[in-house]
Amino acid sequence: MERMKQLHPFVEVLAKAKPKLRRALLQNLDKDIVKAFSELCLNITNSNISMPLCQKKRCCQHRKIIRDLSVKKKNIKQKRSKLVQQGSGFFGVLLPIIGSLIGSLLTRNGSSSTVQAHSTGDSYSAKAAL
Repeated sequence: MERMKQLHPFVEVLAKAKPKLRRALLQNLDKDIVKAFSELCLNITNSNISMPLCQKKRCCQHRKIIRDLSVKKKNIKQKRSKLVQQGSGFFGVLLPIIGSLIGSLLTRNGSSSTVQAHSTGDSYSAKAAL
């Protein structure tokens, strides 16, 4: 779940970025970020993440990309190209899921620490997630 903590600020930057910047960021994704997306998609397909019905319906609209990213046999390059092709609609689905995961992780650990976003400088506290 450490990868999910890395993924949260990155997805927020992607959600706010303009299309050209988003495409450039996705084309140059770090291996750890791609693995974090894969882990998230694997948890979604295995139903390890509890989410409201509205989020499940939105995930069903993107079930093909979620399945493709969750397959362990595909290499990082193939997964990265899938993420680039998908565009912003897919990240609009993932943002609330990642936000709720990070909030639950921080509250489960009993930590009230602050997660610092690397690229934006914004900070998100665990108490704000409550």
